[in-house]
Amino acid sequence: MSASTTKALSLAIVAAVWAIVSHLGKINLQLWPVFVGLACFLGAGGGVAGLQKSLASTISGVVWAAVYIAVVGALGRQEIVDALVLGAAVSAWCTRRGSRCSATPPVPSSVPRRISR
Repeated sequence: MSASTTKALSLAIVAAVWAIVSHLGKINLQLWPVFVGLACFLGAGGGVAGLQKSLASTISGVVWAAVYIAVVGALGRQEIVDALVLGAAVSAWCTRRGSRCSATPPVPSSVPRRISR
């Protein structure tokens, strides 16, 4: 069995277990974070380095989302203001290390390449 087949099967098992625990355990676990996390992990190169990069980016995103929620709550939850604050939070997240989203892996272009290996 090739390395890419092994990786694909192991990731499929993780997603399936997540779905089983969610449905049979009557626990409200969303499935989309699993797929986003796996895509980020693969897009960041996989392995320990990919885990570190995708974990750092995810934690950073959670912090900026918390900032967004706190600010829009304090400003009264108005649609236009919410949109502007969200744009500012995303901009701050992407520029925190310079002029590009350095911790965010290039998921759309690299995932097919990683899976095909």
